[in-house]
Amino acid sequence: MNPVRPEPRRRNWWQRLRIPAIALAAAAGVIAGAEYVADLELAEDQAQYRNRVMGEAGNLRSRLESEVNATAHLTVGLAVFVATQPHFRDADFERLAEEIVRRGRHVRSIGLARDSVVSHVYPLAGNDAALGLRYMDHPDQRGPVLRMMETGEPIFAGPVALVQGGRGLINRVPVYVANVGPSQFRGRYWGLVSIVLDADSLFAAAGVSPRVEDLRVAVRGADALGAEGELILGEPSVFESGAMLLDIAVPGGTWQIAVVPAAGWNAPAAMGSRQLYRAAGLALGMIMGLLVYGWLIERARIHRMATHDALTGLPNRALAQERLRSMLRGAARHGEGCALMFIDLDDFKPINDRFGHRAGDAALRQIARRVRGELRGSDTFARVGGDEFLLVLPNVRRHEEARRVAYKVIEMISVPLQFRGANLKVGGSAGYALFPEHGTTAEALWVAADGAMYAAKMAGKGQVRSAPPSLSSVPEPQAAVGQTA
Repeated sequence: MNPVRPEPRRRNWWQRLRIPAIALAAAAGVIAGAEYVADLELAEDQAQYRNRVMGEAGNLRSRLESEVNATAHLTVGLAVFVATQPHFRDADFERLAEEIVRRGRHVRSIGLARDSVVSHVYPLAGNDAALGLRYMDHPDQRGPVLRMMETGEPIFAGPVALVQGGRGLINRVPVYVANVGPSQFRGRYWGLVSIVLDADSLFAAAGVSPRVEDLRVAVRGADALGAEGELILGEPSVFESGAMLLDIAVPGGTWQIAVVPAAGWNAPAAMGSRQLYRAAGLALGMIMGLLVYGWLIERARIHRMATHDALTGLPNRALAQERLRSMLRGAARHGEGCALMFIDLDDFKPINDRFGHRAGDAALRQIARRVRGELRGSDTFARVGGDEFLLVLPNVRRHEEARRVAYKVIEMISVPLQFRGANLKVGGSAGYALFPEHGTTAEALWVAADGAMYAAKMAGKGQVRSAPPSLSSVPEPQAAVGQTA
């Protein structure tokens, strides 16, 4: 071991980065908290946004169902008329059909099909080509009519392209008349009645279109087949965008309406609120980080002022005592030796008297830099008085090691000092005590080393003395190690 020129004292990475790391952690905590609040706010806003969209979808469904059912019941009324008067006169049909068209806002035409063959149409103008149409002979008509006959339920077919232009929705209702002989559950199949509705007029009256305010809307379920039916209104992509889906009751089945925000499910207001929280969190985090950083720097400064000499930056008496106690605990635990050394400057007072206290202060600072730069990282060099210094030296057991360090320190002190072009000459005397030879407590070593330095001063300038035998401490119980000096 070379106790004089080992590596200089270095701070570990935590000592170097502790304050910035804590400040960054505080800032990150605030930012993370703001992000958490922003996420909660976003989730709440999105939930409200979904509820609003669901409410709008419900309104659209209700209006569409109302429009469909308001005209569908007219078909049922016509079916009841035929069922109760299967041998009606043509004039009676025309009067009733005229009234239905007048009352029905979306009715385009009315037809009767005895035995599934169109026998009556109103208005006849423009629709006369439909007379004699046999539903069973047309593949596109046969399926729905057979389904109607099997279930006995109305069929809401379409939309289909109308010859007169536009799209039509056809509400067909089967008609059964009572048998004179043995009764059947439904009676005898007479045929069907149908009312053609203007699809575009019906959707417009219900306020349903591919774009409703900030929503995209689509409806599917042609021929009342629900989700299995073809598209009726809007774009197919609406059903693939996580849309709100609601079933619409129509005669003989259902339609399905899909509603999705045109801008997607990330509500603009919610995203703006989230960005606001993020910005506020970032600002607060930076402020908090700066405050914590400043507080820690100030706290470190105050702690340093309490534990270090203001002039030289060396540890002061209190910190030197703390490190001495720590060193003794480690030495006792591991069975190692250590040394405590006091160094007093020679001829320091004449510098103050001749050049003033500024020169004396400059000399002390230069001495502190010289000696501290030559010590090991584990050594402590402290200023404990006006011109008095202290060395705490771990792992020094023999007198030869301690004396070599002492003479080297005195040699460094004796190199002329510079102050405003003048050479300042000082020297030093040192006294040391060894653990456990001269004491096993901080107090015992302190007294022994101080006495050794006093003996060195009495012997002359530049002298080194160990603790005299009269000041050597008798080994004390282990529990006494580390008591306050």
